[in-house]
Amino acid sequence: MDKKLLVGALLVIGLFVLTISGLSSTAFFGVQPENSIKIGWISDLSSATSKYGAYEAGMLAVNEINSNGGINGKKIELIVEDGKCDTKEAITAINKLINIDGVKFVLGGHCTAESMAIAPIVEQNKIIMLAAITSTPLLSDAGDYIFRTSSISTVQSDLMAKAAIGKGVKKLQLFTFKQVMPSQLQKR
Repeated sequence: MDKKLLVGALLVIGLFVLTISGLSSTAFFGVQPENSIKIGWISDLSSATSKYGAYEAGMLAVNEINSNGGINGKKIELIVEDGKCDTKEAITAINKLINIDGVKFVLGGHCTAESMAIAPIVEQNKIIMLAAITSTPLLSDAGDYIFRTSSISTVQSDLMAKAAIGKGVKKLQLFTFKQVMPSQLQKR
């Protein structure tokens, strides 16, 4: 696994955990505290983007936090769902995490298709979502409970173009794909 990816994932999860430790009080949720903090995880575990190791990096961070006493003495319970970088799978996953597992925090989606599919659901249910890898500009306006740690793709492309020009690149060929948003999908 790429060392930068691992360090980045550990940093993202660490920041998220520090953030939720202040939010997981009885006063905030109006429920009795549990022995663990449930965090949902939606990412591609079985298809093309699973090779990047986001889940493995996340588990390393959770294991490290739990082995050092957890957060305020509570262990992290990571409830993992395979979003397969697919809108339907991600919607099924978030509904399970919210309605069956009772999570209040979700790490993911870890690709744009997952993140944009679950964004309206987490917003409606007031679930805090941290999308670590999603770079679409559309996520910026998805709601008040939705956050990201990666830069926006339009910002990334400007930076890459300036770097290429600075290195004397005169021609560049770009291959891209059309992103289909959940609202554009036909309902069956």
